[in-house]
Amino acid sequence: MSMTKFCGIDFKEYLYHLGESSTGHNKLTLLKELIDNSLDANATHIKIYKQENVQENSIIIQDNGDGMDRDSLFRCIQFYSKNVAGKTGKFGIGGSTALVNLAKYNDTFGKLFIFTRNQRGESLSLHIDWNQYNSMSDFEKAVNASLKSNCVSDSRLLDDFEHGTYIKIDTDC
Repeated sequence: MSMTKFCGIDFKEYLYHLGESSTGHNKLTLLKELIDNSLDANATHIKIYKQENVQENSIIIQDNGDGMDRDSLFRCIQFYSKNVAGKTGKFGIGGSTALVNLAKYNDTFGKLFIFTRNQRGESLSLHIDWNQYNSMSDFEKAVNASLKSNCVSDSRLLDDFEHGTYIKIDTDC
């Protein structure tokens, strides 16, 4: 007799419905959310471009904002976090909703890559492959395993800027 294991959330279904039905976002407002996050980080230059080739289609957002430390990067990809005033807002549901929803490919999801270098010169990178996770626990383990510090090889992604954030989202948008 096999024991059914309780799972508090169907993770794939949660990802699929995150944002669109709960917040009324569409692809354009999701992109606006990421631009707003760049502006909140004091960015004065924001580059948005698409990358298309045989293997992938991506949206890339690059800014010269303050960059993130480890805590800010983790809060950026949490499905719910409070801002410094204790309310939802910066790093509330908006950013994570945008990062997940922009990565939708019909009935599946693309990948996400974030590279950030803050004003202290610390750099961090994180790879997320939404299709690899079947539970919140899978997601948490993968994020912790993927996080890399002082990523010299990725620093070329911000060559135009002393500090800031680079986000690449594989998408069919």
